[in-house]
Amino acid sequence: MNKWYFLLLGLLVLAGSSFGAVIFERSLGEMGYSDFAVDGPETRDCTEIRFVFPNEVDFNAEGNYAVASLHMLLLPINGKNFSVETELNGEKISPYLTKEFACDSGCWLRAGLPKELLEEGENRLELCLNNSVDVTKSVLKAESTVGIYTLADFSKEGAFVELADNKEPLIGERVDITLLLHNYGSDAGLVEMKHARTLAEDKKAYVVIDGNTLFAGIIGAGETVEVSYSIKPRVLGSISLPPAILYYDNGFGEQKQKFGEMVTINVKEPERKINAFVIKDREINLVGDTSEMQLSVKNDGRDALFNLGVYLELPEGISVVESPESFIDVLFPGQTKSFGFSVRANQKGDYKIGCKVTYTDLNLSESKCSQTSLVFEGQEIPLEFWGGIALLLVGIGVYLYIQFGK
Repeated sequence: MNKWYFLLLGLLVLAGSSFGAVIFERSLGEMGYSDFAVDGPETRDCTEIRFVFPNEVDFNAEGNYAVASLHMLLLPINGKNFSVETELNGEKISPYLTKEFACDSGCWLRAGLPKELLEEGENRLELCLNNSVDVTKSVLKAESTVGIYTLADFSKEGAFVELADNKEPLIGERVDITLLLHNYGSDAGLVEMKHARTLAEDKKAYVVIDGNTLFAGIIGAGETVEVSYSIKPRVLGSISLPPAILYYDNGFGEQKQKFGEMVTINVKEPERKINAFVIKDREINLVGDTSEMQLSVKNDGRDALFNLGVYLELPEGISVVESPESFIDVLFPGQTKSFGFSVRANQKGDYKIGCKVTYTDLNLSESKCSQTSLVFEGQEIPLEFWGGIALLLVGIGVYLYIQFGK
């Protein structure tokens, strides 16, 4: 799973390189202590280790790390549900569980000793071994050590983070993801940054479009490594990216791992990218007459849109005399295309003229325009007709007067 890690580690071994320098180290045996055993299931017993750092060793110096390396024998088979409770100079440090031990070759626990609890003179380290049903015997070996070292340090808050530049993107909008790793320690570290599962496994939710999703190499003291990649979400709603995971050498030749916080983005509906509207020449039209109109389609989005289909939506009673174009190859951001058309009504009424536009974005999308009201009224008898009738009647009256008025 971590082939890059082991490849780099192998190269460093061949080159004679190592991580973490020993400033001071002394075993419990060298300090006069022998093995300490706790025998019996669910049995608890404690021992106290007293130690003094030499005067020439400054445990408070920046970059120096005090560590108690506890070599444990856990029977019958390394066991589980075992814990070690630690106190330094009367202050509790932490209970350590079996999962925190490195048991590839013997079981070692690297317990950091906080500087603020250490004293210039003698220090007291109390260790309580808690057996379980599974661990029926535990032994603190005399090979255990207390020492001061220079180490790579990825334990501080903010040392390993994953960031998204936009946690509420629109569907199809680019999101830049950045993995940041900072070495707060005083020595270089061998690391591998990747994700807990392959990003490609989530291709239904999003697609990785560019960038680098992993790093394997050496990070120096005080250095920061940045890995960036970009995705485009393909579905609406909440999307959780696989958690980032860090594998690193802890300075004692053991591989440790640390998970980053899971990044979640909330994918939203896109803004209304198409603004389609119908413009009429006249408010009032007569039944049987042709009404000239215009259909306009504008791209209000930030990207070009392709393969636009334009469709009128007409109510019953309205017929198209001249149809608008029904297809647009491409419509660039801010661009408007307009098409003229005309309609006719066979009976009076207030008609709602609408339209819809389909286009290809990330998916096939559709936008409707606001409806336009178009009024058709019945044909009225024109004044010219009544004028003609009046003239006709006058003419008839003159004719009758001439014929019968004498």
